[in-house]
Amino acid sequence: MTERQLWYSLRSSSVFDWSMRIESPSTPGCPDVFYSIDGRTGWIELKSVQKPQGVRARPLLSRLQPSQYAWHATASQHGVRAFILLMLADRALLLAGSRVAYWSNCTAPELLQQALWIGGTTPSTRFEGLRMKLRETDGTLPMAATRTT
Repeated sequence: MTERQLWYSLRSSSVFDWSMRIESPSTPGCPDVFYSIDGRTGWIELKSVQKPQGVRARPLLSRLQPSQYAWHATASQHGVRAFILLMLADRALLLAGSRVAYWSNCTAPELLQQALWIGGTTPSTRFEGLRMKLRETDGTLPMAATRTT
C-alpha cells in the first residue's frame, strides 16, 4: 500500500471527525494529516513500507527528511500531539512522534513491540481502535505504558 492509498483508506474510515491532508513545499517537515477527534486535534505523518528488508530493516530512516525530524522534535517540545502512522507490510502501526529519532533505528519487530497501537491485517479491521487510541493518547509521551490492539 502506498502512502496515497493509506491516506484514501484512512480518510474513508470513521477514524476522524474531520481531517485534512497537507502537501505544501512551503512548510517543510509538516506532517501529512491534520485531524480532529471529539475536539482534540493532532498531526499524523503517513509512511508505508511494503516489504521490510530483513530483520534489521530501518523503515523510517530512509523515508523521513531532516525537516521531518526537526518538526517532530519542535512539536514535542511544545506539547503538540503528533504521531507517525506506519503501514508496515499489511499492518498499520501508530508511533509517538516525539520518538521519531528512536523509531528510525528500530527493526520491524521492535516497531511492532513498541507501537502505541497496531491495526488489523484486513481492510475491515485495518483501523479498528485507532480513533479511541488517538483520542486518549498524548503523542508527546516518551513511551507508551500500554498498547491497545
